[in-house]
Amino acid sequence: ETIVTETTVLNADGSTTTTSVNRSVDGSAHQQIIVTTSDDGLTITTQEDWDNDGDFDETVVVQTSLSSDGSITETATSTAADGGVLNTQTRTSSADRNTTVESFDADGNGVADSVTTSEIADDGTTSIFTEFFSYGGIVEASMRTFVSADGLSIFTELDRNGDDEI
Repeated sequence: ETIVTETTVLNADGSTTTTSVNRSVDGSAHQQIIVTTSDDGLTITTQEDWDNDGDFDETVVVQTSLSSDGSITETATSTAADGGVLNTQTRTSSADRNTTVESFDADGNGVADSVTTSEIADDGTTSIFTEFFSYGGIVEASMRTFVSADGLSIFTELDRNGDDEI
């Protein structure tokens, strides 16, 4: 059985810090998560100490940028205890939120391993196109998915070897 205690503090700079501690029934702590949200809500930092040894095993920073054209870009970067980047995910949404582009760097080397573009058409249908890249940035595979406006019809095409033929 686990008992979770959570404490939220309003910091002097306007940011908030929420600390969650998972404890055993005997009261000993075995995991801690600290979430700090900037005063404007555009930066959220989550620090996780999985084994309660006092070192944060993983830190995730989510930064949101608002552009003058109304688009939004969110970047989430996960780092290990030694500061090395584990992975990065970036999502940009158009001002009308009908187009979204997401890139994912699964191994933290600074190169996207996949990119997904989603578009909602005027008639409500959605098209989703994902490309998967090899280490050298070459398209290994791609997938196209089309969803009807009512969500009842879904059609997917898969290019398993990156030759752009289905």
